[in-house]
Amino acid sequence: LLPSYTQKPKNLSQKQQSKVLKEASKKRRDAPEPGEVPPEDAALRPPPDAAKMPGKLKFRAKRVQERLIKGFIRETDSTVAQLCSPSLDPDLVHFEVGCIDEGELRNRIVDQGVNSDFFNSVRYTADYALSKEGIVVARFLRKFRGKMPNFKFM
Repeated sequence: LLPSYTQKPKNLSQKQQSKVLKEASKKRRDAPEPGEVPPEDAALRPPPDAAKMPGKLKFRAKRVQERLIKGFIRETDSTVAQLCSPSLDPDLVHFEVGCIDEGELRNRIVDQGVNSDFFNSVRYTADYALSKEGIVVARFLRKFRGKMPNFKFM
Protein backbone atom coordinates (compact mmCIF):
# COMPACT_ATOMS: atom_id res chain seq x y z
CA LEU A 1 0.00 0.00 0.00
CA LEU A 2 0.96 3.60 -0.63
CA PRO A 3 1.42 5.97 2.27
CA SER A 4 -1.65 8.10 3.04
CA TYR A 5 -0.15 11.32 1.76
CA THR A 6 0.40 9.89 -1.73
CA GLN A 7 -3.03 8.31 -2.14
CA LYS A 8 -5.38 9.95 -4.58
CA PRO A 9 -8.41 11.70 -3.02
CA LYS A 10 -11.71 9.91 -3.35
CA ASN A 11 -14.14 11.21 -5.92
CA LEU A 12 -16.77 13.57 -4.57
CA SER A 13 -20.42 12.91 -5.13
CA GLN A 14 -22.41 15.16 -7.47
CA LYS A 15 -24.01 16.91 -4.48
CA GLN A 16 -20.66 17.62 -2.80
CA GLN A 17 -19.17 18.93 -6.05
CA SER A 18 -22.03 21.38 -6.55
CA LYS A 19 -21.70 22.53 -2.92
CA VAL A 20 -17.95 23.17 -3.34
CA LEU A 21 -18.55 25.07 -6.59
CA LYS A 22 -21.25 27.25 -4.96
CA GLU A 23 -18.95 28.14 -2.06
CA ALA A 24 -16.10 29.00 -4.43
CA SER A 25 -18.32 31.21 -6.60
CA LYS A 26 -19.75 32.96 -3.47
CA LYS A 27 -16.21 33.75 -2.29
CA ARG A 28 -15.36 35.17 -5.73
CA ARG A 29 -18.52 37.34 -5.75
CA ASP A 30 -17.91 38.71 -2.23
CA ALA A 31 -14.25 39.59 -2.73
CA PRO A 32 -13.67 43.12 -4.08
CA GLU A 33 -11.66 43.40 -7.27
CA PRO A 34 -8.40 45.37 -7.23
CA GLY A 35 -9.14 49.09 -7.28
CA GLU A 36 -12.75 48.50 -6.17
CA VAL A 37 -14.22 50.01 -2.99
CA PRO A 38 -14.41 47.54 -0.07
CA PRO A 39 -17.97 46.42 0.80
CA GLU A 40 -18.22 48.36 4.08
CA ASP A 41 -17.35 51.64 2.33
CA ALA A 42 -19.57 50.83 -0.64
CA ALA A 43 -22.61 50.63 1.64
CA LEU A 44 -22.06 54.21 2.77
CA ARG A 45 -21.74 55.64 -0.73
CA PRO A 46 -24.86 56.49 -2.70
CA PRO A 47 -25.31 54.51 -5.93
CA PRO A 48 -24.63 56.52 -9.10
CA ASP A 49 -28.00 55.84 -10.74
CA ALA A 50 -31.19 56.62 -8.78
CA ALA A 51 -33.30 54.33 -10.97
CA LYS A 52 -31.27 51.29 -9.89
CA MET A 53 -31.39 52.20 -6.17
CA PRO A 54 -33.08 49.78 -3.75
CA GLY A 55 -36.06 51.14 -1.80
CA LYS A 56 -34.21 51.74 1.48
CA LEU A 57 -31.45 53.73 -0.21
CA LYS A 58 -34.00 55.80 -2.14
CA PHE A 59 -35.77 56.63 1.13
CA ARG A 60 -32.45 57.49 2.79
CA ALA A 61 -31.37 59.74 -0.11
CA LYS A 62 -34.74 61.49 0.06
CA ARG A 63 -34.28 62.11 3.81
CA VAL A 64 -30.81 63.54 3.21
CA GLN A 65 -32.18 65.92 0.55
CA GLU A 66 -35.00 67.03 2.87
CA ARG A 67 -32.57 67.69 5.72
CA LEU A 68 -30.28 69.60 3.35
CA ILE A 69 -33.15 71.86 2.31
CA LYS A 70 -34.21 72.46 5.94
CA GLY A 71 -30.62 73.28 6.91
CA PHE A 72 -30.01 70.42 9.37
CA ILE A 73 -27.20 69.08 7.15
CA ARG A 74 -24.72 71.48 5.60
CA GLU A 75 -23.02 70.78 2.29
CA THR A 76 -19.21 71.08 2.17
CA ASP A 77 -16.43 70.83 -0.39
CA SER A 78 -14.37 68.65 1.97
CA THR A 79 -13.77 64.93 1.70
CA VAL A 80 -14.74 62.47 4.42
CA ALA A 81 -11.10 62.18 5.51
CA GLN A 82 -10.86 65.95 5.91
CA LEU A 83 -14.10 66.15 7.89
CA CYS A 84 -12.92 63.38 10.24
CA SER A 85 -9.43 64.79 10.82
CA PRO A 86 -8.82 66.36 14.26
CA SER A 87 -5.62 67.96 12.97
CA LEU A 88 -7.61 69.99 10.40
CA ASP A 89 -10.38 70.90 12.86
CA PRO A 90 -9.05 71.29 16.43
CA ASP A 91 -12.60 71.54 17.85
CA LEU A 92 -13.46 68.01 16.63
CA VAL A 93 -14.01 65.63 19.55
CA HIS A 94 -15.87 62.66 18.03
CA PHE A 95 -17.27 61.70 14.61
CA GLU A 96 -19.49 59.03 13.06
CA VAL A 97 -19.58 58.40 9.31
CA GLY A 98 -22.97 57.76 7.71
CA CYS A 99 -25.27 59.26 10.39
CA ILE A 100 -27.85 61.68 9.01
CA ASP A 101 -29.74 62.53 12.20
CA GLU A 102 -29.61 62.33 15.98
CA GLY A 103 -31.50 59.02 16.08
CA GLU A 104 -28.86 57.20 14.05
CA LEU A 105 -26.12 58.93 16.01
CA ARG A 106 -27.57 57.83 19.35
CA ASN A 107 -27.89 54.24 18.07
CA ARG A 108 -24.14 54.11 17.50
CA ILE A 109 -23.21 55.40 20.97
CA VAL A 110 -23.32 53.22 24.09
CA ASP A 111 -26.54 53.58 26.17
CA GLN A 112 -28.14 55.58 23.32
CA GLY A 113 -26.04 58.54 24.49
CA VAL A 114 -27.90 58.82 27.81
CA ASN A 115 -24.70 58.79 29.87
CA SER A 116 -22.63 60.55 27.22
CA ASP A 117 -21.26 64.04 27.73
CA PHE A 118 -21.77 64.72 24.02
CA PHE A 119 -25.54 64.93 24.43
CA ASN A 120 -25.82 66.08 28.07
CA SER A 121 -23.21 68.83 28.20
CA VAL A 122 -23.32 72.38 26.83
CA ARG A 123 -19.66 72.06 25.87
CA TYR A 124 -20.36 70.13 22.66
CA THR A 125 -22.55 70.66 19.62
CA ALA A 126 -23.53 68.19 16.94
CA ASP A 127 -22.73 69.08 13.33
CA TYR A 128 -23.93 67.12 10.30
CA ALA A 129 -21.86 67.73 7.15
CA LEU A 130 -22.30 66.30 3.64
CA SER A 131 -18.95 65.57 2.02
CA LYS A 132 -18.27 66.02 -1.67
CA GLU A 133 -18.44 62.20 -2.05
CA GLY A 134 -22.07 62.29 -0.89
CA ILE A 135 -21.50 60.78 2.56
CA VAL A 136 -22.92 62.48 5.66
CA VAL A 137 -20.56 62.79 8.65
CA ALA A 138 -21.94 63.51 12.12
CA ARG A 139 -19.39 65.35 14.23
CA PHE A 140 -19.25 66.56 17.83
CA LEU A 141 -17.45 69.87 18.12
CA ARG A 142 -16.30 71.84 21.18
CA LYS A 143 -18.33 75.01 21.62
CA PHE A 144 -15.75 76.89 23.67
CA ARG A 145 -12.04 76.96 22.95
CA GLY A 146 -9.75 76.82 25.94
CA LYS A 147 -11.44 77.62 29.24
CA MET A 148 -15.18 77.40 29.80
CA PRO A 149 -16.67 80.86 30.43
CA ASN A 150 -17.61 81.55 34.05
CA PHE A 151 -21.38 82.01 34.25
CA LYS A 152 -22.61 83.79 37.38
CA PHE A 153 -26.10 82.96 38.59
CA MET A 154 -27.91 85.29 40.95
